[in-house]
Amino acid sequence: MTTNGILLPKLANQLREAGLKRVNIHLDSLHPGRLQRLMRFGTVEEIWSGIEAAERAGLRPIKLNVVVTRSYNDEDIVELARLTLTRDWHVRFIELMPLGGGEEARIAVSHFLSNEETLQRIQSSLGLLEAVPSAHPSDEAVYYRVRGARGLIGLISPVSRPYCGTCNRMRLTADGKLHLCLLHDDELDLRELLRSGATVAQLAELIRLGVKRKPTGHALNQGVSPEERSMYQIGG
Repeated sequence: MTTNGILLPKLANQLREAGLKRVNIHLDSLHPGRLQRLMRFGTVEEIWSGIEAAERAGLRPIKLNVVVTRSYNDEDIVELARLTLTRDWHVRFIELMPLGGGEEARIAVSHFLSNEETLQRIQSSLGLLEAVPSAHPSDEAVYYRVRGARGLIGLISPVSRPYCGTCNRMRLTADGKLHLCLLHDDELDLRELLRSGATVAQLAELIRLGVKRKPTGHALNQGVSPEERSMYQIGG
């Protein structure tokens, strides 16, 4: 599950008991002012408490997602990477994607910072990173480790190095839609089917249809980007 972590102090144990294995927690900055500018809800303290609650509940490995935005939080890259030195966490830097259309999409283009530059900044401060083999062919992140560090640094590069050919992910939104690809608007309505009294078999059939309809790739290089939802409206 992807979350901003705010409710994890209350819910982490319940989620674990319900069968959840781990969480991805969104943390774009460790500085209150920059975090407030980037995220709609939450403080650094609230998110940090959520991270600790998830760790206590056994939702491991802890994965922190950092969407890098030039001139907004790129000053935080090295500081966030340093978290892996003493903690067994995965800190994953994600390239900014043009979602939602309008001003949001324009900012994503004008303030884009590639993960190649992110990697250069980390290595210039923390030294040459060791590549870590992928645990699964469908992993969206390329992982590295600072020599002697407990945790991992991940780079997720959907814009500069698309991984569409190995992607096996779809997302269930908070309003019950099966979102087939982050960079497409296509969705299937699971909530409506559930509320109509559908059987498990019917629900499974709609999910299979979603797998068949999942796009083979995005078209950002052709200037085509999704317009219906912003990232906070998708979740995961």
